[in-house]
Amino acid sequence: MTEEDLKQLLKLQMKQATELLSLDTTKPDRPWKVSEYRSHRSTLFQVLKAIRKNSIELEKQS
Repeated sequence: MTEEDLKQLLKLQMKQATELLSLDTTKPDRPWKVSEYRSHRSTLFQVLKAIRKNSIELEKQS
């Protein structure tokens, strides 16, 4: 991936993480089921892990 591709990917991942965090902090219409909560948290951690990985890759290329 080029440096520009990584920057675009990081922007998208940051947006996704922000959306996931806002879902986590707003009061839902109904209580979360345990499986929904676990899935949501798992997705959030995967996105954060990808952001970290891509940030390191971008740092290496710079």
